[in-house]
Amino acid sequence: MFLLCAPKLGILALSLITRTCIPPLLICGAGPAIPDYSLNTGRALVLRAAEADLESGTPTARPAPEMPRHTPAVESPTPPVRPMGILRGTVTTPDNTPLPYAHIHVLGANLGAVADSTGMFRIDSVPAGDWTVKAFHPGHESTEARVALEAKRSLTLELHLKPAGMASDINTGHVTRLYAGRPNPYQGRGGVTLGFSLGLEGQAIIEVFNVSGRLVRTIVDDRYGAGDHEILWDGTGDSGEGVASGMYFYRLKTDGAEYVRKIVVIGGGN
Repeated sequence: MFLLCAPKLGILALSLITRTCIPPLLICGAGPAIPDYSLNTGRALVLRAAEADLESGTPTARPAPEMPRHTPAVESPTPPVRPMGILRGTVTTPDNTPLPYAHIHVLGANLGAVADSTGMFRIDSVPAGDWTVKAFHPGHESTEARVALEAKRSLTLELHLKPAGMASDINTGHVTRLYAGRPNPYQGRGGVTLGFSLGLEGQAIIEVFNVSGRLVRTIVDDRYGAGDHEILWDGTGDSGEGVASGMYFYRLKTDGAEYVRKIVVIGGGN
């Protein structure tokens, strides 16, 4: 910055020069220096725009940033809870011989159960309504029962399965079946007589199982003629020792069919 004192002509000449090559000057007798924006026109325009905003009190409008939109989750309607009931009962042959481990199904409900060693079963949490209950067991014809189950109620069923594949001889009239053992209960003395009948000549296998389904003894595995037959079980297992007290099942297998009965041993293991 220069401070100059000169005649009027000299001041005019220097003023022309300072507009092109030197910073603004303070000239004696000419008052305060006036800023010249010719060298930085862009900066001047920015300053003037800012000053205009301050004078008007209205800043230059700028678009506000968009806020993320939150879409509330739509909850699915909760299906109504269907009232439940219980199905229970037994699976036996027509002469009321229990069928252990029979399979029971509630058709259309994807529910079922397996009967215990006494032929009893229970199916919990069955929706109330009309259902078809079907029972199966090896060597027996399946059976169906229509039931109407009420809410919070228990319905007891008795399902009877007929032996399947009962072959008969037209000349003798014999039918394949397994008879009840005697004596029953068995008290460990004298043995148990197990009777069976074959409608036609064929292979017969009689086996004894405990309540867990484990094979205890194969009593016979031989070929027999048509008609009635009896064999004696002395109450021992394959090891030759007497079986323990409890419930047992004996099974006849012949001609692709199976027949099962139960027997109780008292005072076993001797």
